[in-house]
Amino acid sequence: MSTKLQHISRQNLDVERYNSCVLSSYNHRLYAESWFLDAVTNGNWNCLVLGNYEAVMPLPFHRKFFWNYIQQPSYCQQLGVFSSNVLNENQMDAFLESFQNNTIRSYQFNAENSVYIKSFSKIKVRNNFVLSIPSNEEELMKKVHKNRQYDIRKNVDYQIDSSIRIEDFIQLQKKNYDFKHNEKALRKLLLEAKKQHVLIQKSYTQNNSLLASIIVLQSNNRLIYLLSAKQQSTHKTPFVTKLIYEVMKENPTLLFDFEGSDNVGIANFYKSFGAENQSYIWCKNAF
Repeated sequence: MSTKLQHISRQNLDVERYNSCVLSSYNHRLYAESWFLDAVTNGNWNCLVLGNYEAVMPLPFHRKFFWNYIQQPSYCQQLGVFSSNVLNENQMDAFLESFQNNTIRSYQFNAENSVYIKSFSKIKVRNNFVLSIPSNEEELMKKVHKNRQYDIRKNVDYQIDSSIRIEDFIQLQKKNYDFKHNEKALRKLLLEAKKQHVLIQKSYTQNNSLLASIIVLQSNNRLIYLLSAKQQSTHKTPFVTKLIYEVMKENPTLLFDFEGSDNVGIANFYKSFGAENQSYIWCKNAF
């Protein structure tokens, strides 16, 4: 494999070859699939391509007047270089050299790339907790810490609902939290995820109203815990814990990706399921 790179715009990308590279990559992430990037960037992304799409690196950008700068999109945790085989150091260096010719406000590399990331003006190591779900529920419960086991076994007087209710979920978020999400982008992403058949929603309901709900995205062997919400009046009921466990129980042998967090309390919650830290790199070279 050579080190010759092309910088290709989204409009000129061979989408079939691009997606084939991402989907077959050893370090696959849903975030790099073309439909996902289109949804979270409104199509504002370009790509570095090695050879005949042997490796790709998506570059999401914002435009300010006549100036473009790279910025990690909302809901998109890890990008970077994707390839079916691990690249050699010269090939990875070629990607990084070309990448650093851009103005980079923020960019997050996948965990498998992180060992190569050394020479940026600013770098942070960020936490991401993942759990390889055991093949049966007994082994799964052994992974879970005792206080979390208590929550999972706790009886609640509501049934789990697996229907997809995107608008209800967004309204639950808005009514019960200091809503900081880009509502338009979130709705677009969830609608497209439903269309792509990768959206899992688990909820507890009362009188057809959501009490609590979680959103999980699935691609290849990875489940991504994207968002959760619940009515604040139910904060003492372990709805979210039980919904997460339900998704795990239904998907043995897959990888459950909690998407973070650097917040100690949230990190401890994720670790209580038996998840381990698989850190990744955030970087920038401008403002």
